Amino acid sequence: MVEPEAPRREGGRRWVARLKAVVGLALLAVIAVYVYRHADMLSRLPALSVGAWAAIVALTAGIGTTSVLAVQRMLNAVGAGVRFGEMFLLHNAAYLLNLLPAKAGTVLRATYLKRRHDFSFARFGVFAVGLTLLTVLVSSAIGLASLLTVYGLDSLAGRVFAALLAASVTASALLLLVPLPTPRWSGRLGGALREFVASRGELVRRPRALLGPGAWLLCGYLLTTARLGVIYQGVGLSPHLGGLLLLGALGQVSTVVNLTPGGLGVRELLLGGGAAVLGVPVEVGLLVALIERSVGLVWSVVVGIPSAVWVWRRQAD
Repeated sequence: MVEPEAPRREGGRRWVARLKAVVGLALLAVIAVYVYRHADMLSRLPALSVGAWAAIVALTAGIGTTSVLAVQRMLNAVGAGVRFGEMFLLHNAAYLLNLLPAKAGTVLRATYLKRRHDFSFARFGVFAVGLTLLTVLVSSAIGLASLLTVYGLDSLAGRVFAALLAASVTASALLLLVPLPTPRWSGRLGGALREFVASRGELVRRPRALLGPGAWLLCGYLLTTARLGVIYQGVGLSPHLGGLLLLGALGQVSTVVNLTPGGLGVRELLLGGGAAVLGVPVEVGLLVALIERSVGLVWSVVVGIPSAVWVWRRQAD
């Protein structure tokens, strides 16, 4: 009776992954239709200049580079020892594949590190969870401070986003820094959990090890904020710097919310809703989010495809 359960669970996971992909595409379609219905108003906005596009591309390259450095520093903090060039190719391949269902990029990165660096799946779990929590902590803390300082809690949207960011800061800090008890389970699962808790304990006892990845995550967050600012400036709007920091925080948080592959649709909704706090029409916020998404997708394809080919050939060696 036990054996048939494994294929059944695997089939269930596949259906969940496919459902997430469908939800993400459906959200993007609804957003695109909403923006199209406001085309008359949006058409009166100025078009992005060549200089603005050049700045957006340069900032996107910077965001990609700082993301690689943050990942590399976090991996090295838990004992991986991966060089930058190798990490650049692996990260971009994984990012591209994570746009597919079932977190294909995460699976690729975990299996590659296991085969090429003898990096256990338990330690990879510590890396993945730690990086996610650190990303949420850094971006949410700055976004919350910006929201409270510049906009306050007068509007309903402001209160909703403040509650979201405050919950993100609290939960990520507790999950990242509070020690966990060592599980006493037997068997392979118990051994993997004990290794996970032990590896995580090393980070908890050495919080300075988080400063390196945290600094690069902060750089990526600021570059994301700058890219949003360039796009808004390009369409003739000049939101307050505090508002852009808030949008940057929402954008960063959306990258780790595992509701759809690559945060498809979720990021756009958060950025569009956040625009309302800034006093910007939602349709303009959604348009900016779609522009940013299109640039990110092009970068993922242009850099990710050759990176994936390199990783595949390296795996085959």
